[in-house]
Amino acid sequence: MVSLTFLYGRRPVLEFMEMAEDLSGVESVYISDSASPEFRKKLEEKIPQKLLRISNRKELDRLIPDGNHQGAVIRFRPGYKTQPGKLSDWKELLKQKKGPVVVLDRIQDPQNLGSILRSAEALGAGGLILTGKGAPLSDAAVRASSGAFLHLPIFEAGNLQQLVDAAKKDGWWIASAVAAADPEKHQRHLSVGEFQELPPSQEILLIIGHEGEGIKKSAVAESDYLVSIPLRGRTSSLNAGVAAAILIDRIINR
Repeated sequence: MVSLTFLYGRRPVLEFMEMAEDLSGVESVYISDSASPEFRKKLEEKIPQKLLRISNRKELDRLIPDGNHQGAVIRFRPGYKTQPGKLSDWKELLKQKKGPVVVLDRIQDPQNLGSILRSAEALGAGGLILTGKGAPLSDAAVRASSGAFLHLPIFEAGNLQQLVDAAKKDGWWIASAVAAADPEKHQRHLSVGEFQELPPSQEILLIIGHEGEGIKKSAVAESDYLVSIPLRGRTSSLNAGVAAAILIDRIINR
């Protein structure tokens, strides 16, 4: 479930208003009095008049002091939660066998989280699961996802090991993302050019780990595959969001 207090940014706000079937959780929708007439008209067509608030820049800056609201903010009622589809937890997601499912273990940066969420949804992943003590699905992460959170099942599973064990029992193949130069030895360490050897993408659980520490060694040891992106330039690593997008794309489109 995704718990929200605010949603902000022109595209996320507009997409939410276009996609949401139930607006009972929305307290107010704020539009800047300096927003373009085209945007205001497009958004106002989607908003019940009782929810609409025309506001100045200072008021919106007070609502969203640390983010780029772009003159559009939705404020939700306390306790509001949303979840695409009718799934109740990550165990139901695994039962569906609609992979790949992306697992983020201890991802720290909300921008990375939002970026990966956006890529996972856009490229056709079946869902996303958060494990460990990482960044929560905050307003900033949702903003970075650019509305993708409305379309992709997202769950939390506190313990990565528990998740891996359950996934294996349900017939999933575990693929853990590692650095190409990672010293870990594994009989099935594949770079992106070798992904044709992977099982069908619908059966793959792709684990992406902490930006600095990577995936826990215990999970790496139990992985069916290690997957990596060979780097041929002078840059020693890729941003987690970029790496995730490449891996998801290559797993699906091979």
